[in-house]
Amino acid sequence: MHPVLAISVRTLRIVLVIAILTACGFATALLRGNEPVEARQPSVAAVCLPVPAPNVDWSGCNFANMAFIGANLSGANLSGTILTGADLTSANMSSAKMAGVNLFGAKLGGANMTNATMTGADLENATASSASFLGADLTDAKMGLATLTGASFRIAIMLRANLTLVNAGKADFGGANLDTALLNGASLVGANIHVANLANATLSQTDLSGATGLPSGYSTATYFHTTCPDKVMVDAPACWPSRGIGTQTPTATATVTRTPTNTAQPTNLPTRTHTPTNTPTQTATPTVTNTPTQTGTPTQTGTPTQTPTITQTPTVTSTPTVTSTPTQTPTATQTSTPTQTPTITPTPKPASHRVFIGIVLR
Repeated sequence: MHPVLAISVRTLRIVLVIAILTACGFATALLRGNEPVEARQPSVAAVCLPVPAPNVDWSGCNFANMAFIGANLSGANLSGTILTGADLTSANMSSAKMAGVNLFGAKLGGANMTNATMTGADLENATASSASFLGADLTDAKMGLATLTGASFRIAIMLRANLTLVNAGKADFGGANLDTALLNGASLVGANIHVANLANATLSQTDLSGATGLPSGYSTATYFHTTCPDKVMVDAPACWPSRGIGTQTPTATATVTRTPTNTAQPTNLPTRTHTPTNTPTQTATPTVTNTPTQTGTPTQTGTPTQTPTITQTPTVTSTPTVTSTPTQTPTATQTSTPTQTPTITPTPKPASHRVFIGIVLR
């Protein structure tokens, strides 16, 4: 073949290849021209970069035991993400998509999961003290042995959630839907359960000591060795409003006033008053009256008459009075009034003897 002709054929082939490649690229550009810019950009999840950001797509990524303290993951896609043992203290995961997320043993203290979708999430052994699950969907979530002290579950959806042996002291379950939830062995000491739905929930060996508020649906819950808010253990049928009565339907404005019945005050207080008033009073008034009266009127008119009269009247009056207060007042009164009146009348000698003596003397 002529050399010039050979060069021309080779050049034609190169031009043809370039034309084909250009046509393919142009066609591809036309096909992707209507796609959004975001779709044409590489996905962050495709490489699972551990760089937290709002609305980040971490679905299916594995960040076990990593630290994201205070991270902003609001609106992020964490569906199926493995975060076992991860430190998410004070992280913001509000409105995040967290269905099936694995947070086993994770640190969630003070974290914000308001309105997050956490259906089927695994939070067993997690520490979520003072965390916010306000309005979150925790349907079928597993939370056994988790520490939830002071956490907020207000108006959260917790259908069939497993809270076995959780420590939720002073947590807020106000308005939460705990229908068919398992609370076996859970500690809700001092928790707020006002208007919480406990219909068909299992409260076996649940400690509700000091819990406040009136829940709903409590009459259909299951009780076994349940410690009621008034610290009384019951087996059935309910703790509110008074055990055995579960026919009332509480409303959101229900107010519970509980007056403990064990307020008996000891009234058998012995009062011992000992007032020794043994003041014996003895009055002795001896009165002796000795009035001898002697009347002698000798009249000698030839027939002397002598009549001496002695009258002796001793009077002794002794009145001892003994008074012993308070109960016995003995009174002894002794009166002795001996009266003795001896009367002595001497008999004069006959007058004839005196006349005879007078004659002799003359």
